[in-house]
Amino acid sequence: MKVPGTDPSYKKFIGFTDKNVLLDGLLTLHGTLATDGRHEKSGVRTIRVTGDDGSGGTLDVSLEGRPYPVRLVRAGKAGTLTFSDWGTDFDLEKPAEDETLDYGQELPTS
Repeated sequence: MKVPGTDPSYKKFIGFTDKNVLLDGLLTLHGTLATDGRHEKSGVRTIRVTGDDGSGGTLDVSLEGRPYPVRLVRAGKAGTLTFSDWGTDFDLEKPAEDETLDYGQELPTS
């Protein structure tokens, strides 16, 4: 879907379409941050960071190679995200014209 970048309706969904905004929202721990020792997740050695002793969420960060997030348990048991395949290339393919919805200037700006 294509929408004008200045469309106010689009701004409501930026958290789903802008990688930096999405990751900032997902990778948030709440409360006082502390480390909670070393662990292992999916065969990767990690260090665990907690928010408010775990009630604000936990984030396991890789101790192998680049420090990337491996597993996030969101505050309030709002779900668990497991991150894998870091650094793995994948093909992107532009959708066909008939698979693209382009609102162009059709959306109101007020």
